[in-house]
Amino acid sequence: MAPIMSRNTQASELENEWTGIREEFDPQLSTQLKSVDDLLNYVQENCKAAPTSLEYINFIDSTIRKRFYHTYSHYTMNNNWLAALGGSLVWDHISAVVIPDDIMKYPYAACSQQSIVFMECCKRLGIDYRRVGFDHHYALELKIDGKWYFFDTNMELKSTGRTSFEQYASTNSLYHQYQDKLNKDEFAYVFANPTFGPVNEVAASKVVVVHQATSLLSQLLFWSFILVQLVMLRMYWKQYPGNTLLAKA
Repeated sequence: MAPIMSRNTQASELENEWTGIREEFDPQLSTQLKSVDDLLNYVQENCKAAPTSLEYINFIDSTIRKRFYHTYSHYTMNNNWLAALGGSLVWDHISAVVIPDDIMKYPYAACSQQSIVFMECCKRLGIDYRRVGFDHHYALELKIDGKWYFFDTNMELKSTGRTSFEQYASTNSLYHQYQDKLNKDEFAYVFANPTFGPVNEVAASKVVVVHQATSLLSQLLFWSFILVQLVMLRMYWKQYPGNTLLAKA
């Protein structure tokens, strides 16, 4: 079933039927921003703050949360058929997109995928980042002016009063940032067992290599098949010139 979108204000809202959570979503941005370069250019044109300031990073956060709604994006038979087959026949995660510019081709992305796009933006801006993983969720911390700040584009953490995850946890204030989306039991389930990843790690680096390889092979095998068919057809024309429509023409 497709998520339901409703326009109660100028900004679009989406109620995700898998999570039941209302999300910010702007279909125009999903059409306009098709690469990380597009995203960063849009931010640069619309935010005049310093590129490494909290205000600027908050604007990137806002843009990403409006650019996507929550659902895993997967390769299909049209864009990487080897990865798509692997996802169907072996393991669903094989086809889940992890290359940032490929994620940007979809209007939807899961928590880890939105974070991967955010990581790529930070990498290009020279901002340190680290993964904050939970049993059932994936978010980020970014280091701005020597201080870590917690970001969650997928669950759309409030930007007011933003601080580090450890500060939220030590003051038991993180739930208040999500209480309009999750009840306490849901919050405890989603945010159980937090862990921090290495600073500036390449997310899903092994899967990136797999996707790059399968994408190349998908194209090579496709065009090799076409080439073989053309060669065989030409050989047939030469052997039986009177039996082909082209020869008669």
